[in-house]
Amino acid sequence: MVNLIALIGRFQLFILSVIITEKGTPAPTTQAPVLVVAPHSTIVDGFFMLYHGQKNVLPAPISATENQKLWIVGRLLKVVNPVFVTRTDSNSKKHTIQEITRRANLPQTYPQTMIFPEGTNTNQKSLIKFKPGAFIPGVPVQPVLLRFRMWDTITWTFNGSSMRTLIFLTLCQFYISMEVEYLPVYVPNQMEKKDAMLYADNVRDSMAKALNVPATNLCYENGILYELAIKLELPSETACFNFYDVTKETKYGLKDLKKRLREFAALRCAESNRITRHSLHQKLFLPDSQTTQQLDKSLSLTDTTALSFVDYAIIFSTKIGPNLSKHSSENIFQCLNLSCHVDLTKDDFDKVFENVFSDVAECDRELCTSLCWKKLSEEETSNVKKTDFISMLENRPIYVHLFNLVTINPPKVLQEKLKMIIQ
Repeated sequence: MVNLIALIGRFQLFILSVIITEKGTPAPTTQAPVLVVAPHSTIVDGFFMLYHGQKNVLPAPISATENQKLWIVGRLLKVVNPVFVTRTDSNSKKHTIQEITRRANLPQTYPQTMIFPEGTNTNQKSLIKFKPGAFIPGVPVQPVLLRFRMWDTITWTFNGSSMRTLIFLTLCQFYISMEVEYLPVYVPNQMEKKDAMLYADNVRDSMAKALNVPATNLCYENGILYELAIKLELPSETACFNFYDVTKETKYGLKDLKKRLREFAALRCAESNRITRHSLHQKLFLPDSQTTQQLDKSLSLTDTTALSFVDYAIIFSTKIGPNLSKHSSENIFQCLNLSCHVDLTKDDFDKVFENVFSDVAECDRELCTSLCWKKLSEEETSNVKKTDFISMLENRPIYVHLFNLVTINPPKVLQEKLKMIIQ
């Protein structure tokens, strides 16, 4: 049945008028348990396994879970013993790595595992950062290059036409020239076996050299952050950084970096697209006082410095994050709620604000109080519900950090409240 499905798949290649030429020699599974294929840029890349299966055993692909829903292609994938991975699920990624390792160490039992190590579609102009999954087992891999010569209607990336449009335009072409080049088997040295990322980078560099294109440290996660940056009206360069280096330094995953990116967009100066002292005070509705100077110092901000997104993420993870307790929002509500009402009243909020920023001119303090209260309540009301207030703080942890700084040396109006909370 697998051979029959492969035949049907090759018939699809015929319908698309894909003419394949081959260079190099495919290695057997015993010599290279893993095939790493790049660049991954088109809607027909996956059909490579059907071509490879004509002369060898049909390889088993690693594929994103969502590909199961693709018309016809999803059905074809299910019969070739694939490993499906959910890119947003860390447990799924862990299972995938375990399965790749298991199969790689049993080359007599399983066919070659076929992996597109870039992990997403690119535009063929460079090789992006390889995911380490294919290289964690530390076994030899065979790099495979894909080249196309045609009017480009098959490159499918974060920006561009829909898949249906590309398929239609591709069907309008007389033929598609696809060249498959098998490079020599890459056998890792001892350092590469111990460091999967080093192994991945070295294989990527050798493939990029053969393709005569540059290698870049951008990866799939940069694409996700790029889409969010555009949505937040940030320049696309905001998402251009070495994702793996930043996650290593901050211990943040994609989900956390998306949170930081939203905060960065809310706090930045629109002209420079960086966080400045002025933009921070303006966006947080804070008067220029000793308290805000303390906040500036905690963020390493001066009149001559400004924070990029990466700077902000690193500072947040090292200086702010460790000081944010899961009970902080609850404590802040209790401290501000001097009258002990069910809701937070504006009178109590004004009284605390007045004490915290006592070194500021009254007119400036009243303006900031009004703006900050309006942000808390979303409208000019006399009180704010506890759940709404805490929800707001959880979405704006920079306020929680500010309050933690205030309570290091609290004004008298808060001291009694803090004692009660501590007790």
